[in-house]
Amino acid sequence: MDDGSTDLVKKFVAKMKPAFKVVHDPTQKAGQAYGVTGIPANYVIGRDGTILAVVGYDLPALQQAAARAVGRGAVRASR
Repeated sequence: MDDGSTDLVKKFVAKMKPAFKVVHDPTQKAGQAYGVTGIPANYVIGRDGTILAVVGYDLPALQQAAARAVGRGAVRASR
């Protein structure tokens, strides 16, 4: 979640190159729908919209949760 400009978020994502999809929610509608109460909050959301995992600022744990969600097993953390 970020209330900054979409351009800033795109630059950040281009620099960090995460192995997962990042969605910008400038209106915070998705954040409200999923009950985000603090930042950072990373949600792994299934194709059907269900929350599969909630991870704070822990890149290895987030990557592992995302990998489990797509059935690939563990993924090595990288920056």
